Amino acid sequence: MSASAIPGATAICLLALGIAGAGAPARPQRRAGQSRQAKVASISGHVYNAATGAPLAGAKVKIVKIAPCYVRGIPQSYTATTSADGSYSVDVRPFCYSLTASRVGYAAQDYGAVGIEWPRRVIAHPGEHVTGVDFRLQPQAMLSGTIYGPDRQPAEHVFVCAGRRTYSALRELAATCDRSVWTDKMGHFRLDALAPADYYVEVAFDMEGVPSTGPRPGWTYQDTYYPGTANIEKAQRVNVTAGSHTHGLDFSLVAERTYSVTVVAQDELASRNSDFYSFALDPSEGPERGGETKVHIFERVPSGKYRVTVLANRHAVRTWSAPGGRQLRLPETLTVGGGWREIRVTDADVQVAVPVGGPADIHVEAVVSPPRALARPVQITLYSFFSFAGWHEQTIQGPQTFDFDPVFGSSYFFSLQEVWPRRLYLKQVRCDGRTVTRQPLTVQPGGHVTCRVTLGSDSALISGFITQGGKPAKNMAALLARVSASQRRRFAYAGVGPTDGKGHYVMGDVAPGKYLLFAGRDDRYGSFFAPGFVRSHEAEARRITVRPNENLVVNLSLTAEASHR
Repeated sequence: MSASAIPGATAICLLALGIAGAGAPARPQRRAGQSRQAKVASISGHVYNAATGAPLAGAKVKIVKIAPCYVRGIPQSYTATTSADGSYSVDVRPFCYSLTASRVGYAAQDYGAVGIEWPRRVIAHPGEHVTGVDFRLQPQAMLSGTIYGPDRQPAEHVFVCAGRRTYSALRELAATCDRSVWTDKMGHFRLDALAPADYYVEVAFDMEGVPSTGPRPGWTYQDTYYPGTANIEKAQRVNVTAGSHTHGLDFSLVAERTYSVTVVAQDELASRNSDFYSFALDPSEGPERGGETKVHIFERVPSGKYRVTVLANRHAVRTWSAPGGRQLRLPETLTVGGGWREIRVTDADVQVAVPVGGPADIHVEAVVSPPRALARPVQITLYSFFSFAGWHEQTIQGPQTFDFDPVFGSSYFFSLQEVWPRRLYLKQVRCDGRTVTRQPLTVQPGGHVTCRVTLGSDSALISGFITQGGKPAKNMAALLARVSASQRRRFAYAGVGPTDGKGHYVMGDVAPGKYLLFAGRDDRYGSFFAPGFVRSHEAEARRITVRPNENLVVNLSLTAEASHR
């Protein structure tokens, strides 16, 4: 369903470093007599009832390790239970952690997350006692109702989800899934343990789970939003307050005509001895494995535009040297070819033949401009949003030539990954005479592509403070967008800098150029990725020019309107 699988998730991850950074509690105090070399730290705090302020006994606090300070041997998580006065304390290994508190009858809460603010991470240093990690749990709210089919019969085993609308970095609108349940035989559902917020209620039908109650042959049920629309833009928000029970959310599934897509693999490989084929239909269908027949049928495909991808595979055996000198033979699958076609499904079944050719090779010359030695290795990545395309990467320490091989036909983007701070940015990518810095590179099966990737070494750094009413603005962010609308066509922002507890933000690896700099809420649901956000709020932005190698300090003042949108 759209709520759980959003095309373009890879691109979202590319911005995650800029969005998800969050502040930590004040510097922890060391217990008297403890050595700096002590290997054990501790985290303590209280859990309260947000409505009354009373301590909550018996609440569970889960402490889970998170990036970026990975260390081998650290337990995945710890759990503590609050005592009569609502307090808890747990010894942990020094690490970075996220904490969540929960109790029956209350909505769970991530530490530092209030409303739409991002949670905060807790850094436990060796021998230190992190105090004041407190939670205020809201009494749970509930939503309930009944889901019907188009014939007004109760819809059993329908997945019901309550969440918030969110925009991806590619400005695609979808819904989160904060709480979910399945309807019973009478079509009833009840979503509990909800925090106060505005929710969208979405349902998705499991055709495989209960086919006997599904739509008639040739039809499917779309993902449907309350009060009964398949268009998320037309969905109605349901306001939930602490301790409330909103009932009577009754609505019907939306039926949609479907068609079959028959895919025929035309194997044009020189050897023509593939053992089996794999098929994918993007978006939303597949990947699926086929057989030697070279034919696969996708059933119940709604109208729309799709990309069909086919891979040719062979069974192989890999010899592996085990400890003690033993030789192990392990089966593996080798992909030896592939191909793709774009199709449109309208008002009839579709049959499409997909030529399957050998893999392509991409020869890359990476250069640094202006020339300088790189202090750290940098990873150049070639990625795609489509099934089977794969993720290709190469780590370099300076100017270098290398090959991405094998690469199967699809559309790819170049990016820089892993090293932080890089003090580099992707300045230009040209492949076979065409600039594809921010555009997709289309690779045909069996093709040969030559690319020149220029890494800019004259990046700038932007920092400053964001205030509101003269006070530090916590859980806010600086948003950096290109002035040129064409340059922000693929990604709305060139940088996102969240504030820490003092209202301070930092954005590194900024390419020289002209920008719009905004201040706004550090919105986990991505409302600032909405189409047209930059254009409609341009009057509120600070226009800046970023020069090569500049350390630019820009302080911003947050308006009351911007802090609430």
